[in-house]
Amino acid sequence: MLTGRVRLEAVARDPGVATVRWQAGDRSRTTGKPFEFFLDAGPVPEERTVIVTALDRDRRPLYSVETLLNPGGRRIALRFVAPLDGQGVTGATTVLVRAAAPAGEGLASVELDVDGRGVALERAGDLWSARVDLAGSPAVLTARAKTTLGRSAERSILLNARGLRASLDAHVVEQMVAVTKGGEPVEGLKAADFRVRDDRGDCEIREARLVRDVNLSVGVSIDTSQSLLHTAELRGAVASRFLRMLGPRDTAFLQRFGVTVGHVLEWTTSRKHLEEGVLALGEDPVPGTLLHAAIVDALYQLQGGEGARALLLVTDGNAFEDDVTEQNALAFAREAGVPIFALALPWMEEIRQVERHKDADGKIVEEVKVTHVPQAPNRAVLERFTEATGGRTYVVPNAGGLNDVFAKLERDLRTRYLVSFVSNAKRTGSFHPVEIRSARGTVRTAAGFFY
Repeated sequence: MLTGRVRLEAVARDPGVATVRWQAGDRSRTTGKPFEFFLDAGPVPEERTVIVTALDRDRRPLYSVETLLNPGGRRIALRFVAPLDGQGVTGATTVLVRAAAPAGEGLASVELDVDGRGVALERAGDLWSARVDLAGSPAVLTARAKTTLGRSAERSILLNARGLRASLDAHVVEQMVAVTKGGEPVEGLKAADFRVRDDRGDCEIREARLVRDVNLSVGVSIDTSQSLLHTAELRGAVASRFLRMLGPRDTAFLQRFGVTVGHVLEWTTSRKHLEEGVLALGEDPVPGTLLHAAIVDALYQLQGGEGARALLLVTDGNAFEDDVTEQNALAFAREAGVPIFALALPWMEEIRQVERHKDADGKIVEEVKVTHVPQAPNRAVLERFTEATGGRTYVVPNAGGLNDVFAKLERDLRTRYLVSFVSNAKRTGSFHPVEIRSARGTVRTAAGFFY
C-alpha cells in the first residue's frame, strides 16, 4: 500500500529512448535520464494509473507502459511484456504476456487474440508466449485471463499506429445494490428494472444478478481491543452463522485489529480454517483501537476485483490512538465501492475515582476506586461508514440477540443485486458519483465509484 511521497523510475534498455513522458491523472511531465518521477500518493492507498511513454530525440512516441499503483488484494495481474503498447512491429514477433491470480485463486486459462483471431499460448511459470506474424499495419492484441473462481480480466494494446492512443476497453462497473419495498427486500428483478446514471449521463446496464447466485468475496474484520463486550459469543456466532452461509466458491480473509492491525488469515475458500481463526482470537494485552487504519487495510484487500464484495466489521465503533483520521478513512471507503456491514457491540468504560481519607496515624491516603460501566456502541461513527458504502449497521444489544442480528445480516447480504453497467467516465484518477434507481422499490447503494 503506497502512500505519501513516492519515487517512480522507468528503466529503458532501448538506446533510442531519449526522454520519458509521465502522465498521472491531470499531471504530466517529461524527464531525461534518470527517468524518474515523484508523486504524492496521498494519505490512503488509492488506485492511481500512471502512463509512461518513451520518446525519441524528436519527442516522438515510441511505445507506452501503463502502471497501476495500489492495485489492491483482488486484482488479476495481466500485462503485455512484449511488444509494448504503441510499438511498431513487423514480421514474426514473440508476444509475451504475464498473468497471475491473487491469493486464494489459481489461473484457469490465459488466451490471446490478434485482430479477432485466437492464438495458442505456451506457458512458462507466470509468463505466456506465442509467435505471431504481423504485417506492419495497425493491429490490436488482446489478452484475457480467467481464474479458477470464474473471475476474468482483459488487457489490450495497439500496435503499428505511431503517435496514436486508443481507448480499447469499455469501463464496466459492478456495484452491489439493495432494493426494498416496505422494508422487505425485493427479489426477481432484471437489468430492465434498474436505471443507472453517472456524472456524464445514462449508462448501459449489462446485467443484474442476486448476490446469492454469484461468487462472493468478503472480508471479516474483528476488533480485539480490551473494552468490547460479548466478544466470545460474537466470535462463536461469526463462526457458526456467518461463515457457514458462504458457498464453496466464496472467498474470505480474516483481519483482527486493536493496538495493531493484523492479517490472521489470507484469502481462502476453506470454511474450516476461517472458523478456527475466528474462534482462536484473543484480546489485546494493552489498550488501543486502530479502527480507521483497519478499515483502510481491509478495504484495500478487497480492492482490485469486481463482482460481489463485502466487509463485515465487528467493533464498538471507537478509535483510540489511531494513525489514520476518520475523514481519510471515510473518503477511502466511499471510493472503494465495497459495502460495509457493521456489527456494533457495546463496550465497557473503565472509570477511575481517587478517594482520600486519613489512616490511623492521621496521614492522608489516596485510594483509586475502579468501576466498569457498560456503554452503547458508537453507532454514529459506524453509520457514517455503512451509509457511505451502501451497507448497514446492526446494533447488538446483548449476546442473546446475536441470532436475530445474523439472520437479518444474511438476508440483507444475499438478497442484494450485483448490477453491471458501462460507465461513461472519461477522466481517470477521480471519484464518479452514480445514481441507481428502480421503479420496483427503494435503492440503497454506494454513492459512486473510483476510476
